[in-house]
Amino acid sequence: KQVADVHTNIWAQMLAYNFMKDNDMEAHLASLRVIYKHKLELMIKQIENNFSSQIKFTRPEGGLFIWCTLPEGSDMTGFCKKAVAEYKVAVVPGNAFMVSESDKTASFRLNFSTPTDKQIIDGCEKLGKLSKEMFGD
Repeated sequence: KQVADVHTNIWAQMLAYNFMKDNDMEAHLASLRVIYKHKLELMIKQIENNFSSQIKFTRPEGGLFIWCTLPEGSDMTGFCKKAVAEYKVAVVPGNAFMVSESDKTASFRLNFSTPTDKQIIDGCEKLGKLSKEMFGD
């Protein structure tokens, strides 16, 4: 971090300090865990109910993302572009996480932290339709 910007700005440090001093951080984290567990379970259920059985996914033990993998030899970039262009659902292409973005991968990442429950349901229904269109059931 020091190479990038020397240090975190003082204002942000003071804000974080005051938040942590004036609030029960453990209770706050516990409430966040309840929210994100619900969103994770909702998205997993929607993937299981809507996606082509050809798409495999991870059940994360932590974090805010689900890693999905298309069938071997699939056009992951084409899938992601079509999801955005035709279905208005953004996913993160797996090559964004590769050492070199030109490396081949059939995976993409879904984020369940910021979407509402309705957006998770609608987005997974749309991705499910696309996945069945491209890979069957």
